[in-house]
Amino acid sequence: APERTCLIPNLLDTDYYQRQPEQSPAANHPFTILIPARVCDQKNQAILIPVASSLKKSGCPVQFILAGSPEPAYASVLKQQISAQQLDEFFVWKGQQADIRHWYLTCNLVLLPSKFEGLSNSFIEAMACGAIVMGSRISSFTTVIEDGINGYIMDIDQPEAIASKIQKAMQLDLHTSNELRQKARATVLEYGPEGYYRRFLQMLDQVRAR
Repeated sequence: APERTCLIPNLLDTDYYQRQPEQSPAANHPFTILIPARVCDQKNQAILIPVASSLKKSGCPVQFILAGSPEPAYASVLKQQISAQQLDEFFVWKGQQADIRHWYLTCNLVLLPSKFEGLSNSFIEAMACGAIVMGSRISSFTTVIEDGINGYIMDIDQPEAIASKIQKAMQLDLHTSNELRQKARATVLEYGPEGYYRRFLQMLDQVRAR
């Protein structure tokens, strides 16, 4: 029953997921966009094809880094569609990563175009690393991301608008980029040990009160 259910977000290791002072934001060419998710229909990597097509027409050099285990049938169709539209240079297939933190720290943007999602460990880990993030307009993302404040929100049925937001991220000056990164990390610190144990104690108090 809902009245007997308490939810606590996963514990985020804020010491491990952080950018060290000597690690300056990446300045990659082409602009690298990490997709840290299984390659499947729910994660909606297919929307990246018209996005890549729009960016190609605009002359924007980007690479989508697909870092997640592929669902064979979905990935096969995706690869065929990418090749059919001559977009192979826009996609790099990395598969499941043992240490995804490296990619959070080195890619220019972390993007999740999911159709639906719970609280995403990938997003809070990336934000803790001071990454610039962009996610679908779904409740689990909009409760964490304020569009233009600590990341970006996108409508996944509007690929040209997504491409436009990516171009906006590409054009950020250093000051604005650093502000986004700092606010992203500040947002998710509540998922660290202090916030986790505070929620856990609150849950115990609620249980005792019943």
